[in-house]
Amino acid sequence: MTAMHDVIAAFTDGELVDPVELTEALARPDGREHLIDLLALRGLITGQDLENRQRASVRRNRRAVSVVARRVLAAAAVLAIGVLGGFVAGRRLALSPAPSPASAAVAATPAHFVGPSAAPEPTRVIRLENGVDWTERAGERAGG
Repeated sequence: MTAMHDVIAAFTDGELVDPVELTEALARPDGREHLIDLLALRGLITGQDLENRQRASVRRNRRAVSVVARRVLAAAAVLAIGVLGGFVAGRRLALSPAPSPASAAVAATPAHFVGPSAAPEPTRVIRLENGVDWTERAGERAGG
């Protein structure tokens, strides 16, 4: 091997080379053939490696899809449990007897209350007379 081949080999390996030396090496027909041979060799090696990388990539993608699917299923399960829990809680509250307004009023009255209290005495009494203040007709309501 010559220095020309070494420069081309270093270039294909990704090493830094002198551009002038590379230009001189590629100017010769045997230099170009050597470059093509090296690239073909790298292509064969990379082709096998490419298949392995593609298989590994497919495995990674399948794992990623399964992780995403598990996360989506977990989120759906949490949502379903929340909805079901709310439904059950609502049914239990609906089935429990609601206190009647009268019992709620009794529960709200203080313990020292003995009985119904009398209305206070009016300070002013308004007297209304039929025919003067209003007119009552059979089947009709007042004001209508």
